[in-house]
Amino acid sequence: MRILYFDYTRDYLPVLLRSFELTRGAAKTGHTVQFCLCHRRMKQARWFFTMLTTAQTDDFTVAFPWSNKSFTVMATPARPGPAASQSVAQRSADGNESAAKISTVKTVLSIVSAFRFVPVELRQIRRFSPDVVVARPDHVFSFLISCRIAGIPLVLSTDGPVEELGALHGYKSRWPVSLDLARARRADAILHINSICGDLWKQKGIAAQRLFECPNGADPDIFTPLPPRARTTMRERLGFSETDIVLGFCGNQRFWHGLGLLLSAFARLHADIPGLRLIVVGALEDPQAAGIEKIPEPARSAIVYTGPVEYFRMPLFMDVMDIAVMPYPRHKLFHFSPMKMFESMSMAKVMVASGQGQIKEFLSGLASAFLYDPEDAGGLEAALRSAAAALGRKPDLGRSSREFIMRRHTWFDRGRQVVAACEFARASRLAKHGKARA
Repeated sequence: MRILYFDYTRDYLPVLLRSFELTRGAAKTGHTVQFCLCHRRMKQARWFFTMLTTAQTDDFTVAFPWSNKSFTVMATPARPGPAASQSVAQRSADGNESAAKISTVKTVLSIVSAFRFVPVELRQIRRFSPDVVVARPDHVFSFLISCRIAGIPLVLSTDGPVEELGALHGYKSRWPVSLDLARARRADAILHINSICGDLWKQKGIAAQRLFECPNGADPDIFTPLPPRARTTMRERLGFSETDIVLGFCGNQRFWHGLGLLLSAFARLHADIPGLRLIVVGALEDPQAAGIEKIPEPARSAIVYTGPVEYFRMPLFMDVMDIAVMPYPRHKLFHFSPMKMFESMSMAKVMVASGQGQIKEFLSGLASAFLYDPEDAGGLEAALRSAAAALGRKPDLGRSSREFIMRRHTWFDRGRQVVAACEFARASRLAKHGKARA
């Protein structure tokens, strides 16, 4: 089967990494897949484009349809550091520019984009001759027109319906909700990120058989523990000793990720637990909102901030951690499928995490996972104490985390879900056409 995957993302790296790994995973199942980057002005660091170029095989190719070449490294990549921006608090104070206004503007742009993308999509469909098109939609719906013209089955690749974004950003306009549902109804199958998002689709009338749950995952060949000597060297380079207990936070640091909660808990624990250290891996977007300046000494000196780290170099920094922490605050609609959860577990880390949503669904009962109630003010601190004590008794406790990933949570497993959705879409389209001819 030939699968063409359209992604319209401009600069949000986690979405692009998910699309990259899903397409690469599907190709590893024995199908021919092309990952098509559709945004004309993509903004990413040079390493991202280098990664795409070197990952290509006979069965996995990358296309940039605005170029005559199959793929081109952009001449002006994004800066590796965090983008200059207002603090999260200031953006909230400015009222998100009015959530309804943003939604309406984006909807209008979606309508306009249909005419802009359709010729490009049809050209790429003719070049690749896919059996199925998979589209990561963002605020675009042009692929509905292109697939209809070309007579190609369509799979929608989503985190979930637009309500999952509204839970964070306060979308109030009915326009994006209507557009989102219209796309879903016209797709032959839908990939969604977890059971919570799947339930939202069902509540909106999408048939269960058209829904395919496809969480995030990890590549265990990339995210694999380092040899002991390499780990020791990396810890020494970062200023950690072998006897230190290193907590770790990695990935994006938006207001809903709870870094400030972790920093506060760490400051309280540092005096009580000898050798307790913390590493924060990734671009520190808003130090003020995280409350870094409020961390007293000597706890503040026990924290290492790496800054932005390339995807394939993440394991070097994650390996120095003893305990990976996901301190999410309580959310009414916890629709996340944290990539950092799967990657940390693939690195054989002990996990301390807020017990909600997919985190709770997957990690409850796992020996290496210590979950806490995010509404319990002392829950995070207590879970960290318990994890540190358990690790002292059983240094290889994190091994069960990696075993969990290897069983059914690799990107290869997710690629099989993509293929299953594509096969369903093909069969559904054939069935419809057969009935129409009859």
